Order: sequence, then structure tokens, then C-alpha cells
Amino acid sequence: MVTKKKNTSKKKSGNSGITWFKSILLALLVILLFKAFLFEPHVVISTNMGKTVMSGEMVVIGKSNYGARLPITLLSLPFFGATRYVDWIKLPVWRLPAIDSLKRFDLILFNFPFETEKPIDKRQIRLSRIVGMPGDNIEIKNYRSIVNNELVDIPDQSHYLNYSVVVESENDFKQLVNKYNISEGSIIKKNTYLVSVSKDIASLIKSEKGIRSISINDNLKDDLDIIFAYNPKRKWNKKDYGPIHIPGKGENIVLNKANIDLYFDIIKYHEGNDLSVTDSDILINGIEVHDYTFKNNYYLVLDDNRSDGKDSRYWGFLPDNHIFGKSLFVVFSIDKRYKGLKSLKFFRRTV
Repeated sequence: MVTKKKNTSKKKSGNSGITWFKSILLALLVILLFKAFLFEPHVVISTNMGKTVMSGEMVVIGKSNYGARLPITLLSLPFFGATRYVDWIKLPVWRLPAIDSLKRFDLILFNFPFETEKPIDKRQIRLSRIVGMPGDNIEIKNYRSIVNNELVDIPDQSHYLNYSVVVESENDFKQLVNKYNISEGSIIKKNTYLVSVSKDIASLIKSEKGIRSISINDNLKDDLDIIFAYNPKRKWNKKDYGPIHIPGKGENIVLNKANIDLYFDIIKYHEGNDLSVTDSDILINGIEVHDYTFKNNYYLVLDDNRSDGKDSRYWGFLPDNHIFGKSLFVVFSIDKRYKGLKSLKFFRRTV
């Protein structure tokens, strides 16, 4: 009697395919959990932090430092950032226990609070530095931060401004770029260049051969229409801003016509109230009020490049529920002076 051999090759092939599929799913799940609760890479595309973190660099973000923020918008595709989602199901902001607390001068990643039409976790991602804490009174004088009437700021080597540099020749400028490793700049006109450098480097450039002059490039009038809470009576600008009080959770603040524009957005959009202002009254949820007790903590952030930043001076207070991570270190950068693989640099630099 002839017996037929069972065809096991197809079964083995099928089992192998299922095993690979399960392995891929498991790997994706591990990556998602790692990214959601521990660490996440972020490539910086702006130039607002001087040389602290430069455009093209990849920073590693610690999610657990301040307590990993749980997902808010559930119906979204992973690995597609903030572009693929529907907001049918939105959860409150919950965090896991933190291993650290928010501190002044922490470099953080947060969701841009101005995009109130989007869910919190789908708003634009930005990087900046905490300077003002809840309950602080803060003022910017000549780009320096005055906190509770004391000068409290980052050191000169981290404090960047835009400067106009007038040189004798183009070659003098090239030598300047190479000597001081200037990575951000542009030409204004012949032999006049715009560069972003720290204050101590600007002092050194001033004495270099071939330098006619170096001066801060302010353009203060160009920004007045986008300065947060600007009005002609205050005369605030990016160089001289405030004083302004930062609300803290549980803090009661008197509201009047002189200060309601400072707190309007956070009371209405971030604390969830119906707020309206008439010629004579301030109404919250239809009731006339003269003060308000805040439900959340707020922060004021400043970019290290104080003359080219787009920070709290332009859009106001940062709610604590918009903060989702601490910048730990830089691991990767693209050197714009080179092309191809030569432009890639791998290293570890704390920030």
C-alpha cells in the first residue's frame, strides 16, 4: 500500500510567517511603550536656542522626569506625529508619578498652547527654557530676566543675540565663521552680515582684525504687533518686557480692565471658562467677577536666543499640562558645511 507524504512545508512556511508577524507586532509595541513613557527622540528644526541646541540636531527627551503624560487623543496613528488623528475620544490629562520636578532653567519640550483648535497632544511641538515659575513676578530688561526683583538668568555663554557685523571683506567674515564656529547667519548687504552669537563671543569679535563694527540687531518695531498683551500704554517689546505675574494653582488674582488681557486666554481656553469682557464688566460663566482662582500652574519660557526667539513674550503663559518632557542630551547633528555622510555627526552632549 502506498502512503502519501503529508506536505509540511506549507505549514512550516505559514507558521514562520505568523511568528515573524508576532515578532514585528511585539517590537512595535515595545517601541511605542518606550516612546510614550520613557524616552523620545526629537529633531530640532528651529534656530531659537543659539548653540545650546541647533537646527538639525536630535535631542533625547525624558518622558518620565516630570511624569509621563498619558495619551489624550486615543484615535490617532502612531509614528505619524500630530497629523493623523480624529478627536472623537479625548481623555483628561493624566500623568504617571514623576521622578523629578520642573525647575527654573530646565530645557523642555511642550505642545504650543496657542493652537487651541487642536487637542493638547496634537499641537505643535516646541523646545524652550523655563525661566518663570508659578507665582513669580518676572520682567525682561535689556534681554535679561529679572525674577522677583533679582537678576536671575542663564550665563553669558548661553545667552545669544542677533548681531550685525560689518567687515572689511568677505574673506574676513569667512575667517570669523571658521574661528568662532558660527553656524547661524545671513548676509544683509555687501560686507554686512547677521550672526547669532553669545555675548562673550560678540566681545571677542569686536577686537578682531578686519571688523569695522558689531552691534545688536534689534528690529524692535517689527515685532510689536505680535508681542503678547502689547498695548501702547505698556510699551512692551522683546527687549524690555513686563513686569508680569505668573499664576500658580490655587492662587487668587484680582481681575480688572488693566490686566484682563494678560489672563484672558488661560482663563478661557486652558481653564475651560466662558469669559467675556464688556465696557463695564468682566463675566466668567455669565457671572460678574472681580477676581479669579486659577486651577493650574503656569510657566514663562524664554529661548536662549533672546532677539530671535518665539517664546512666551509672543504668546503668553505655558500651562503645565502642555509640558511633556525634559531635554536630556543631544545625540546627532547635521553639519550644514558638508554634504552626504560627512555631514552626519554622532555624539552625546548634555543640555
